[in-house]
Amino acid sequence: MLLISEGGTGMYDALTVHHGDSIKGSYISDYINPGLSHRQFGEDYPLYAIGHGDLVQTQNEKWWCVCHK
Repeated sequence: MLLISEGGTGMYDALTVHHGDSIKGSYISDYINPGLSHRQFGEDYPLYAIGHGDLVQTQNEKWWCVCHK
């Protein structure tokens, strides 16, 4: 899985997800893209410029995305 932040650091920032069989690629864009963004809520939404994140795995083997600006 490859996570890519795109769209700058403002209103159109987004985190997109891509999958590949090897770290060397090739990668296929996920159907859910963008995986994380606030752009659909508009500029007046309390959260702004969301589109960067890291995957973490808990001790219970669940996966989460920690989002940051």
